[in-house]
Amino acid sequence: MDMTENKNQILYEERVNRIVKAMQLQEPDRVPLIPPEEGYWAGPYAGHSVADVTYDYSLLAKAWEKIFVDFPEWDAAYAPYCVWSGPMFEFAGITQFTLAGKDGADQKMHQWNQVSCMSEDEYGELIADPYKFMLEKILPRRCRELAKPYPTNAMAFGKAFQEYLGWLGYWGAKGAEWKDKFGMPVLAGGFTETPIDFLMDHLRGFKELSMDLLKLPKETVKQACEALLPYMIKWATTGTQPNLSTPIFIPLHFAPFISPKYFKEFYWPTFKKLIDTLTDLGYGVIIYCESNWTPHLHYLKELPKGKVIVEFETMDMKEAKKEIGDTVCLMGNLPYELLVYGTKEKIEDYTKKLIDEAAPGGGFIMSADKIFGENVNPKCVRYWCDAVVKYGQY
Repeated sequence: MDMTENKNQILYEERVNRIVKAMQLQEPDRVPLIPPEEGYWAGPYAGHSVADVTYDYSLLAKAWEKIFVDFPEWDAAYAPYCVWSGPMFEFAGITQFTLAGKDGADQKMHQWNQVSCMSEDEYGELIADPYKFMLEKILPRRCRELAKPYPTNAMAFGKAFQEYLGWLGYWGAKGAEWKDKFGMPVLAGGFTETPIDFLMDHLRGFKELSMDLLKLPKETVKQACEALLPYMIKWATTGTQPNLSTPIFIPLHFAPFISPKYFKEFYWPTFKKLIDTLTDLGYGVIIYCESNWTPHLHYLKELPKGKVIVEFETMDMKEAKKEIGDTVCLMGNLPYELLVYGTKEKIEDYTKKLIDEAAPGGGFIMSADKIFGENVNPKCVRYWCDAVVKYGQY
């Protein structure tokens, strides 16, 4: 091992230790800094459109490497692979994404199209055999090419799956390379969803599921969530290694739109089982609480202690620290607009405010409140990094 490799190994261990200590509610040397999913910013930052990096992910990897050099204060790349493979989606003919460069403007993020792929009278089929139902009914509805007659559909599936495997392998190799070359960890080691979020995102749709909670027998949606739970666990654990340093990422979508009563009845039971199962297996977990989770905040007190990072979009971090700070690591939530047009003074003031409210005693990771888009100003990111180093020392 030469001097550079040894230096990067030390740097990698320092960053990982900083993150794990924060997760375990301890005080590291300073507050870790991990901006949220930054893939849609990385490409434009390096001079490429989102469309460019969608169809050539080697360009995205090079863009990330420029970021690692320009912003060495970052303690991890959150999810460098969050810009999905354009060819994979094209081979399958997916209908739920509007792809940058194909269906929309070059610089635009991929857009999620809310599509209901399942009728309310199909719950019985889903509950009886989720895998069969997804394979035979849902995939052909979601993917134009998979709805075509055999052998066209089989060939399309094969091409899409091969592209997916190549994409996974590429980013896995890059993660190992970045460890050696830059001392930079990748934060999210895997991905899954809660059962009810999967039901909304991929099967029923927001409007339809909202009506199901009101119209259908309560046990229908509950049984569907229980039936999906083993597959959500499998999704998280397939191809991943259980450890705290590369937690499973779980975005939470539906909860802010339902009442505390419905959250307790429909959302919480399988959500809690999912988290408990993953942490019992040795995984760390990072959950992203989209929108305002204040009505449901106290439930997070019941999550496994020292194994979960809770990333907030809209939250009073002082209140969150008081309510759940002795159980989970808080992450967030610098306003996105400050990173677009904030002044140095405003960015520094807000960064200090967050650190003062959420960092004492450990258990805090600095981040922003939304996924980075192309309009994030690099100068503002530099102000932010400097402020974290200035005020985040323990």
